[in-house]
Amino acid sequence: MKITIYEHPGSNTATMTVSGNVEFHNVNKFRAAFYPIIEKKVTDLTIDFGEILYIDSSALGVLAIMYKKMKEYDGTIQLINVADDVLALFRISTLDKLISIH
Repeated sequence: MKITIYEHPGSNTATMTVSGNVEFHNVNKFRAAFYPIIEKKVTDLTIDFGEILYIDSSALGVLAIMYKKMKEYDGTIQLINVADDVLALFRISTLDKLISIH
């Protein structure tokens, strides 16, 4: 899994691009990439799932934690370019009710 973070100059927004699968064996890397974003007081985070074909329940758990933490700081989180199979997991878990998906 590869993670790239781009902080948009002059704003409190960032885009995290994730490629590869997010699974139990690498979910800590996914979680660890998020905390520097919070420390920099980013309030609007977009996560680009365009290069992800598979996530497991551990990734869903980390996304729920990200949502909660962003909400604590009056921030938002949204997902873009989500594959249909991954989107189905969000719907089954009802995370799509919390996290905006485009």
